[in-house]
Amino acid sequence: MSALFLAGQAAILLPVEAPAAPQADQDDSAPPGVGVPRLDAGTTGDPDALYRRRFRDAIAAGLYDESELAAKERLESLLASETQSATKTASALSDLALAQRLGGKWEAALQNYETAIDLLQRDDDMLSRRLVRPLEGLAATYRDSGNYGEALRTYDRALHISHVNEGPHTVEQVHILNGMVETNLAAGEVGTALELLDRMTTLYERKYSLYALEMLPVLHDRAELLNQLDRHREERHVYRRIAKIKADHYGTGDPVLIDTYLALGRTYLHEANEVVFRSEPTTRNGESYFQRALAVAEANANADAGPDLLARCVIALGDYYTVMDSVDLARLQYGRAWQLLSETELLDRRLSDLERPVPLRRLALGRYPDFNYGWSRADVDHAELLEGHITARFSVNDRGRVKDIELIEADPPGFSQMETRVRYGVKDFIYRPVYRDGEPVESGEVLYRHDFFYRTVDVRSD
Repeated sequence: MSALFLAGQAAILLPVEAPAAPQADQDDSAPPGVGVPRLDAGTTGDPDALYRRRFRDAIAAGLYDESELAAKERLESLLASETQSATKTASALSDLALAQRLGGKWEAALQNYETAIDLLQRDDDMLSRRLVRPLEGLAATYRDSGNYGEALRTYDRALHISHVNEGPHTVEQVHILNGMVETNLAAGEVGTALELLDRMTTLYERKYSLYALEMLPVLHDRAELLNQLDRHREERHVYRRIAKIKADHYGTGDPVLIDTYLALGRTYLHEANEVVFRSEPTTRNGESYFQRALAVAEANANADAGPDLLARCVIALGDYYTVMDSVDLARLQYGRAWQLLSETELLDRRLSDLERPVPLRRLALGRYPDFNYGWSRADVDHAELLEGHITARFSVNDRGRVKDIELIEADPPGFSQMETRVRYGVKDFIYRPVYRDGEPVESGEVLYRHDFFYRTVDVRSD
């Protein structure tokens, strides 16, 4: 018996033998080295390990055609070998599919992942732990090609197999959950993505203590997602936990805390124009975090924190004052940053950070014209939706506020609902003012493009 396997444009006939006892895949441990030559009959060493090394080096370098070729050659070598195993053959198929996925060859990648999965199922069973890796790859390919519903169903199967083999609550399942988070985010289902991150956090907490260093990656992911959801008070609580973990392990004056303090300060910027009555003096706390970051940078100015990092903290404090419309205080900080970045080796940073308008607060305008569609976007093929965009042109005054707004391009034209949303949304944007010779000036022309999805009926009913 045989199964036809398509490797890009080449067709390879895969023999399907009777199931054999599982054999561990021999993984190479050679250090990375871009440019491993094409193998021939005279090559010494383990050919399979060398093929994998060449494949991995090409992947790391972004050379997906080269990595695809290496995976094909490895597969051909394994098929010609008398010691081939289902595990190694499926591994080669998965490598080939990965190269094709990263190269945008969705159809070929899907077929090769499915062939690898079928091979492993024949060799073992439907719940083999060896299925998890190709299933994750298959799911990622569905996600990258826009088929979010099928991607999530495939991730669910990988998760179920992991539950059967590893147990229901293990850290080993985090990478599957992370793929599901990315898929839900791509589908616009941010609430579901946050629920999955909660599960990931719980898995880490089961294995480590609440304030273990190992908690940092998942906590950072959670904070970033809360930021996307504009749930900044919850984001603030996560960053406070991150700050405590770092302070407990490194000390309160370690530069590793600088980015966390800056992130904490930024969580308060979104409340700048809110009239809120509470016991917590929010604006003062926001300022204090920026000041803490600056104090740590100044204390380490001659060691781990050079003028570049110091300038970043000074600019962040200036940004806070700009959003709060404390013009004099903002200009004082920006003026100091101008001096710090005026050293020869930092002029590029001065150009990017102070001589161009930098957005400080741009409220999300929404990529869908109607948020009451009544369907889950994870189950909708984006090919069924149309893509539109509106481009606004404006200038930024020396206080960082937007003026002279003009919509210069709209596709589709006459979509007044989205045009109104863009016009009123852009009006509330806040930018870091442009500086020339250490002084704030009005910017030149600034363009902002808003991309969105819509249905024909949305424009017709507008």
